[in-house]
Amino acid sequence: MEAHRCRQTGPAALADVVDKWGARRIVMLRERGEEIPQIAARLVTSVSTVKRTLDHARSNNGELRVPQQGKGKTDDPRWIFAGPRGPGNLYHLECTMDASDARRELRLVHEQVDDEMEDVPAYSTMTEALRKKLDFTRKQLSNRAFERDSVKCQNWINRMNTTYAREQIVNVDETGSTKKTLNEMFGYSRSGTKARGDKQFFHKGQLYSALGIFTCEDAFIDLDVVRGGYNRARFLRACKKRLVPILQPYPLPRSVVTLDGCIIHMCWELVDMIHKTGAIIEFLEPYDPEHHPIEPAFRHMKKQMKRFARNPKMRASPVADLIRLAAQSVTPEAAHAFFTESEYL
Repeated sequence: MEAHRCRQTGPAALADVVDKWGARRIVMLRERGEEIPQIAARLVTSVSTVKRTLDHARSNNGELRVPQQGKGKTDDPRWIFAGPRGPGNLYHLECTMDASDARRELRLVHEQVDDEMEDVPAYSTMTEALRKKLDFTRKQLSNRAFERDSVKCQNWINRMNTTYAREQIVNVDETGSTKKTLNEMFGYSRSGTKARGDKQFFHKGQLYSALGIFTCEDAFIDLDVVRGGYNRARFLRACKKRLVPILQPYPLPRSVVTLDGCIIHMCWELVDMIHKTGAIIEFLEPYDPEHHPIEPAFRHMKKQMKRFARNPKMRASPVADLIRLAAQSVTPEAAHAFFTESEYL
């Protein structure tokens, strides 16, 4: 297996390029006049390791070798990144600290190291090795569409904050759920054993869709649940039945309806229906669920459905009933938090 290669920084007389970087680093720091304990502290290694490396440098005609660190082996190229004491990880840390900004994006750290070293580890390796010092942690991705225009989206939320109060905003959107929504994705087990889910649904079953009407003061005001999905006719009927009765003329509370750009939302019938109540309609920028507070509310609702499903009796309940019950669990306090998360002032 080919070893990781670093850029040449001194005499090129080494047989093992994996050992080369750490050994050269130790010798270079010693030549600058640093004491052995200081070198050990800088490289997060033991004093004996530094001494043995310097002895090798003096007695082996310039052939520098450093004793094994971490869990890797010296003939394994992954060794250079093995554990937080691996010299490759120390190099990443130095690259970041030298920039005087320890909170930079991990991607930028990765790119900088990529410029200096020919081969770099995965994001997960860097995160596990350096999370305590660089304050990076592993999280579920909040995905953004490639087509999203961040400038337009930010301008949209800025305009909403300067024009309307959050009490005036009424979010409307749909979500879908099946039996597989109730499946747990994470679990607990003893170290070295698998966490198994014994009551998992492998077949989706009937799809249920819910149209939610969401405000910061009352959370879910109403919820329309149907079998299957929504088309334009179903959507208009649900809005006429659930949305129109709760709207008030602008600028009263509940007078600004926000919708995403789904094709079934973009129709003049809906616009006329809302304008007849004296309310206003605002459409989000394309691919911008981050400024739609009902989206985190739907996520919270589905997590609550998983909790309900832990009860064997409730797990056998129809999905439609669990959707309605989970919507009631979203409190006004949580609704205010979701509006804040979506950057509403």
